[in-house]
Amino acid sequence: MRPPALTRPALVCLGFFGAVPAAYAQNPPAGGQAPPASYHIRTLQDVVNLCSTPSSDPSYAGAIGLCAGYLSGVIDYHLADTARATGRTRRVCLPKTATTREQAVNGFVSWARLNSQYMAEPAVQGVMRYFINTYPCPAERSGPARRSR
Repeated sequence: MRPPALTRPALVCLGFFGAVPAAYAQNPPAGGQAPPASYHIRTLQDVVNLCSTPSSDPSYAGAIGLCAGYLSGVIDYHLADTARATGRTRRVCLPKTATTREQAVNGFVSWARLNSQYMAEPAVQGVMRYFINTYPCPAERSGPARRSR
């Protein structure tokens, strides 16, 4: 069985975060050290802390790379899980125009800080809550993904 082809929303999402791993690989922290092992993502608060790492922090590149990768992984899984063949309900419809990685991360952090009641939630639930609230599907698209002809 062939995996579903990437849909337009999935490609837009890749535009959000696609350059992060490559940029980190080309510019590792000084001394070639790996990022700290203290990146434990359990709650929404953990993701917000990671995504809020100041650019002056020596671990900034690794932290922002992991942040963007985590956000991208959550939304990519949702898009794959709600692909046409699955019949599952798509709850997130990304915009047709790509947002920069910085805009996407800043938008997530801003939303999370305004919705601090969710900070203790499991990370994936909090991130999905952000995407559902920020990029809801129109009523006609919130059902199972449809085939376009």
